[in-house]
Amino acid sequence: MKKNLFLSLLILSALQLYSQTIDRPNYGLKSHPTLDIESVVLTTNATTIFMVIENQSLEGTFCADKNIFIALPNGKHLKVKSSEGIPRCPDTHVFKLFGEKMLFSLTFPPMPAGTLWFDLIEDCDDACFSFNSVILDSGFNQKIDHAYSSLESKDLEKSALEFEALLPLFADKKCNYQAAIYSNLVDLAKMSGDTETAMKWLEILKNSDIPNKEKYIESLKIK
Repeated sequence: MKKNLFLSLLILSALQLYSQTIDRPNYGLKSHPTLDIESVVLTTNATTIFMVIENQSLEGTFCADKNIFIALPNGKHLKVKSSEGIPRCPDTHVFKLFGEKMLFSLTFPPMPAGTLWFDLIEDCDDACFSFNSVILDSGFNQKIDHAYSSLESKDLEKSALEFEALLPLFADKKCNYQAAIYSNLVDLAKMSGDTETAMKWLEILKNSDIPNKEKYIESLKIK
């Protein structure tokens, strides 16, 4: 009996201490160029998103609306429970310097185990922020990082091959990060001067059943 009780306490303790941190997760589209996600911390009790915004205006202000939520792949929403380091609208933070950064965090209820991606949405009337398809899988993030690293190294051919290799990973995942991959393939082909291949990837994207693909198509300079 004592042994079983001890094992039960160990299991309960392990569950309570469970924590996973995803640093600099990849995502599809975002609303604010200078707003970024530093990390996502997942525990059995909460989901905490650590963010940073850099001021690029002489009279910049920023706040977090009370209506912020995480949209899960199954369509359910997790509403924000608390925030730290940022005023809640209509109160605002007034930046004093150009290039000044503000670090803050948003805390939500815990995510279901195994969640691959989520959308972060501020539901407000003006200048609302959003992140589309924030990737939580560490293996997927690592492969995406490699593809971007090749792009930064100007190895366009390697980067294109690495992005193309990502497509099967997202098949049947109902995740519109696939649209981000196609967008990158279009841009890489354009950078390589291969208009025919760029148009091929664009047509595949247009004819796909990827959710919200229109946003990605609109972000491309060729139609």
